[in-house]
Amino acid sequence: MPRNTSKLGKLMNFLAFALAFFIIAYNMGSNKDNSENRQSLPSQTEQKNSPVPLALQELDKKFQQAIDLKFSKKYAQALSLIDDVIEQSYTINDITDDFKFKYLNLKANLHIELWQYADAHLTWKEALPYASPYQKRMMQKSLTRIETVIEDINKERKQKSVYTATPNTGPAGRLEGKIGIVNLFIVDKGRNSWGIKQRDSSMRALERSKQWLSAAAEKYNKNISFTHKNFIINRNPYIKRLKISKHANAYKAANKIVRLATKQLGSKTVLSFINKMKREMQVDQVMLLLHINRSERSFARRCINYCGRDGEYTFVLENVRSKRWQELEYAQTHESLHLFGADDLYNIKGATYYATRDIMNYPSKILSGSTMEPITAYAIGITNQPPFNTPFKLKTY
Repeated sequence: MPRNTSKLGKLMNFLAFALAFFIIAYNMGSNKDNSENRQSLPSQTEQKNSPVPLALQELDKKFQQAIDLKFSKKYAQALSLIDDVIEQSYTINDITDDFKFKYLNLKANLHIELWQYADAHLTWKEALPYASPYQKRMMQKSLTRIETVIEDINKERKQKSVYTATPNTGPAGRLEGKIGIVNLFIVDKGRNSWGIKQRDSSMRALERSKQWLSAAAEKYNKNISFTHKNFIINRNPYIKRLKISKHANAYKAANKIVRLATKQLGSKTVLSFINKMKREMQVDQVMLLLHINRSERSFARRCINYCGRDGEYTFVLENVRSKRWQELEYAQTHESLHLFGADDLYNIKGATYYATRDIMNYPSKILSGSTMEPITAYAIGITNQPPFNTPFKLKTY
């Protein structure tokens, strides 16, 4: 079941504000300790006599670059850089607790900026042994608070205990090769229009989604390309009698709407319409995205072990107006990956601290802050290697 991104954005903004006091107090404590107890970098003379200080100096340059990126609000780039710094720091035997702490402290704060609270919690726990007594007292308060935040985010966590992967199934079998995106801009009973401005906003978000998908696939040595077709379904009197909402009848109305829309476009079934688009677009995979300009709960209908007459599709139910986070980009990307075979991670009991940055688990404030971890790559067919030691059962069709 898909995540409610509309309510999620409000929750995340509130939680970010609620944590602000603790972060400020925590950093004040860090600055106090740094000014009194922090070990300074070695002098140039010492650097010439020992390779370790030179390595520390290089790490500190990268650390400063990460801080500059943070001030420029380039949080994802800063996080990638500080990840490299921390990885390299593990190879230096003489590194002090002070250096370890400041690197991890910055990483935790970047996670907070990106709404990655589970990652921030793990990072602060990792930093705790390297903190001064004052910093430890402040961190304990922050850890207690962030545990409450994580609990609030994970209210759906116990819905499932099994992850279902469906690679190479359906019209969108795997994230590879030439991919066709068929966009249907629907006007239902809600009467929210799809003017040129609204469609342009949705397509700009989709471009960012495509860029993210391409970059994610490239990390697994897969090359993909996209082409798309757009249709507007705004004058169908039968569709305008129906409305998709967050209530239990949402899926029933959705099935009727997608059947009516594809029938209007000349196909007897949804699956025959998708196959027709595949032939016309000359692509390897086809994604059917139905857009409604209203913030409800986006969801996908994917083929499991076979496809019936209704094929597979996703409804992107997001208002295109500007928001404080990339909600539309997140919804388009997250739901699209369902069509390729990915399952949700955010509602699986054992996945609270598993693949936390994966886009199918916790969302980030910006799309570039999310990742595609091996479990999702396996589920969408771009790697044949299933993940090992998952803290939940993995089922593959």
